[in-house]
Amino acid sequence: MYKRISSTFVIISISMFSAFICTVFLARKLSIADFGGYSLLKQIMTIAIVIATLGLGQSYTRNFANKNGGLFRIHFITGSILLLMSLFLSFFIQQVYDYTKVQTIFIFSGIFCGSASIYMSEIYRINNHYCFAQIAESGWKIVLLLLVVLLYIFNNAITLDNIYILIFLSFLAPSLTFFKFAFYSYKEQQPQKIDLGVYVFTGFTFWIINSLGLLSGAIEKFIIPFVFSKEILGIFTSLSFVYITYFSMIGSAIGYVLFPTLSKGEKVNWKKMSMLIFTMIVISIILFIILGEHLTNILYGGKYDAYNSWFFILSFIFLGIIQMINTITHFIVLAFGKQKDLFIYLIVIITSTGLFLGVIWLSQKLKVLTIEILTIYIIGMWLVKLLGIFTLLYQIVKRRRFQREVSQNVNVIQWI
Repeated sequence: MYKRISSTFVIISISMFSAFICTVFLARKLSIADFGGYSLLKQIMTIAIVIATLGLGQSYTRNFANKNGGLFRIHFITGSILLLMSLFLSFFIQQVYDYTKVQTIFIFSGIFCGSASIYMSEIYRINNHYCFAQIAESGWKIVLLLLVVLLYIFNNAITLDNIYILIFLSFLAPSLTFFKFAFYSYKEQQPQKIDLGVYVFTGFTFWIINSLGLLSGAIEKFIIPFVFSKEILGIFTSLSFVYITYFSMIGSAIGYVLFPTLSKGEKVNWKKMSMLIFTMIVISIILFIILGEHLTNILYGGKYDAYNSWFFILSFIFLGIIQMINTITHFIVLAFGKQKDLFIYLIVIITSTGLFLGVIWLSQKLKVLTIEILTIYIIGMWLVKLLGIFTLLYQIVKRRRFQREVSQNVNVIQWI
């Protein structure tokens, strides 16, 4: 399993590093307002793509992990759902953020291609092709960097309008595997008893959790433009990017392997896993404390130095660690949780997000809200969410241990 985590981590590292370079490059070349617009667009696309999948990728893993050949009907229905969801979401986004028709077309195309790639990544994982899975899911970041660099080399300039086209093209490249896979599954389709209701309902459950989880996880990116401005969003994104991206990369590498591994009933050495995570956290904290004050200056050429401080450095290190642990526990809950557990998990997400929005509203009314206070509120929201997840995991582990003991006792009685 650790070999799978390593290979996944390598691809995630390359894609995250590409996203990192791309973000730094655009932060230097775009105005602060346009960079805030880019940050908002990227966040919208990332979340919309997950929402558009309706959780069907993870439902595919849960329902077909051990029998996933020749399921053309499933792939065709999934593709149709992705298309309809992409249309609906792009129209909704256009109404909320007042994008032009041309921009909305590129947003729609990017959402559909991105959601198809996410679906393909789950298929690759259950077939133990973890490198291909991660390329399908995050390869667009590598493509985007290449396109941004090429455009700047030949045009000697880049604008926010260019970004809409480049993001669509970035998602298009890895999505082409979906159409190829659907074609081969049509040729190899086999008569199987498929419960579409269970497939869609399981996906719907995952969809609600994933969508609300992503919305709550990135809610500050939507709040800041309304409460402050896009310039402040650009500053916040620039200062937090290194820490959040790094810890997200580690959490995703572990979580993406854990979910299919646990879904297939394979064993995990939890003690070894915990020691690995703890060691990485300690080393990361030391490195970021030593280098943190200089990172912003080096990366952005001093452009954001006036806004940086030790408060933000330590806050974003802590926030990154919390989000990393949340990502790992999220996949464990999805793998082990029953419908009741997933419903409780949903309540945890809604409660933590609701409390966050409540204190934001109150602070606005009292006119005491600053970007520093908002950062503290964000950390508090994640801590409340993590406390709820750990409580839920304790109940799940307790129940599974009891079921295992009962099963062993029954086997002993039968043997006697």
